[in-house]
Amino acid sequence: MSVVSAPPPMPQPPPNTQSTRVVRSKAEDVPGGVGAPMPGVVVDLMVKVGDAVEVGAPMLVLSAMKMETTVAAPATGRIDSLSVKSGDDVQAGDVLVTLS
Repeated sequence: MSVVSAPPPMPQPPPNTQSTRVVRSKAEDVPGGVGAPMPGVVVDLMVKVGDAVEVGAPMLVLSAMKMETTVAAPATGRIDSLSVKSGDDVQAGDVLVTLS
């Protein structure tokens, strides 16, 4: 008669392991918020807090699948806040910049 033993238990991740994914506010929920047009990675910031921008002024560049998209100011205003930095992953609709 042979004895069959159970396989060793699978290692478990340590408790309270947190995800590194950042959940950002959506532009539609933030007054003056400018959202990401697509998921991607921020590769270039062309503005800083306090800068004045005109309609159509380039503010930042997103990259997705080797394609770059420039996010332009939808209105004339001033940069109130930047919600991202170069290298950040974003999802479609995430707030990138807040204008006043």
